[in-house]
Amino acid sequence: DFLIGALRDEAVAGDVKQEHLFYDPLSIALRSGHPLTARKRVRVADLAAYPWIMPRSGSPLRAHFESLFAAAGVPPPAQTVQCNSLIAARAFLLEGDYLMLSSTHQIHYDVRAGLLAALPHPGGVVTRSIGLTMRRNWQSTPAQSRLLDVLREVSSRDWRSHDAR
Repeated sequence: DFLIGALRDEAVAGDVKQEHLFYDPLSIALRSGHPLTARKRVRVADLAAYPWIMPRSGSPLRAHFESLFAAAGVPPPAQTVQCNSLIAARAFLLEGDYLMLSSTHQIHYDVRAGLLAALPHPGGVVTRSIGLTMRRNWQSTPAQSRLLDVLREVSSRDWRSHDAR
């Protein structure tokens, strides 16, 4: 009936509407102990020297991945694995020197547990828009309406001052 996820920048089909809920910060995910975690300054060229887990083609995260290298004038990494499964991507990250552009919130617990690390995005604060996608003429049930109300209320809070638990 509705999707919660990254919103598309391009126009969606005429009978579909999108509603922004919040901005999701992005960072570079890597395993704790990865050689890049010991560096004080990491350049995009440094990132390109390692294998990457790439988001699927056509996704908003893929556009961010491609612009990371294009904006710096650096060729994209030669070694990549295209993966859309967070569970599979996590296994690649934990077992090798892979890097992945990721939602900072999605890796929060692995970072807190010391399994993964998060490097700041070289472009500064980079976010993607997360929201609702649904058909324009969709009529929600009372339970769905209540869920959407809660989602809208929670996402309107200023989470910058909170620890993402």
